[in-house]
Amino acid sequence: MRISDGSTEKISRGHHYCRSQDESDRLGETGRNSTSDGIQQIRSLSADSPRENPIGSTSKSRASSPGKALQRLELIENAFLDYVREDQARMEARLAESKAKETSFLIAVAELKQEIHYLASKEDKSQSE
Repeated sequence: MRISDGSTEKISRGHHYCRSQDESDRLGETGRNSTSDGIQQIRSLSADSPRENPIGSTSKSRASSPGKALQRLELIENAFLDYVREDQARMEARLAESKAKETSFLIAVAELKQEIHYLASKEDKSQSE
């Protein structure tokens, strides 16, 4: 729209053909609309929908041999255990660092307490004389 002399004027962009109907046939079918927490949800029922294959397996891998499946399982197991063990090593290193800082903190506090006691007792002696 364009405003000219206080009134609005509709401007055409050169596209006179408009499809007002839904064209869901190119997107696949849609399932029933449902609401969850007041939000309307539309889900795709298309054959190529990624939701039908959430873990990325294909029909080709479903027909693979038990040896291949076992090999894939061992790869997944090893990758996960490597990750967990590395994470545990990082946590153990952080724990050791934390304990070292705690020890140095407690030593510093004990030294400061000792110094305060020494100064307090020195002050008491000077007041009693």
